[in-house]
Amino acid sequence: MLISVGGHHALRIMLDLALHCDESPVFRHMISERQGISPDYIAQICGKLSKAGLVKSTMGPDGGYGLSKSASEIRIGDIIHAIESPPATTYCIAPGKNISCNQLENCTTHHFLLELSNVVETYLNSVTLEDLCGRTEKLEHLASFQYLPPMTEKLTAAASAVNNPETSP
Repeated sequence: MLISVGGHHALRIMLDLALHCDESPVFRHMISERQGISPDYIAQICGKLSKAGLVKSTMGPDGGYGLSKSASEIRIGDIIHAIESPPATTYCIAPGKNISCNQLENCTTHHFLLELSNVVETYLNSVTLEDLCGRTEKLEHLASFQYLPPMTEKLTAAASAVNNPETSP
């Protein structure tokens, strides 16, 4: 099962908007700088997200992008489906595929993979953009917390003294 690059970028763009759009629209170039996605690709993805009713855009010098509803109302499945078809575990259950297999009704693996796809779909629809914001805040908190045990501090000081003999006591 694979979510496309576009789907992944859409998640990152939506998360960026949720974290930064407070009251004013977010400039495309700011999203680009933070996410490492080209501004033109952001515009393309936001066009699809806007068509799906997830993003609003404002034109003009103070324009940019914002969420069209609260992060708690936007499910991850909504974002993924705005960009691509629902993820499928195998070709025989992918939407829009014309399958000529005569084993489908009696195929245990087909039924299993269909159930697996349903579990993935249920999970995508159980997580909100607000949930991802909370996860991001936890990760940022953990990244900002640096713990050096006493022995590590001593080793770091010793290494510094070896590398800089004129600054050692």
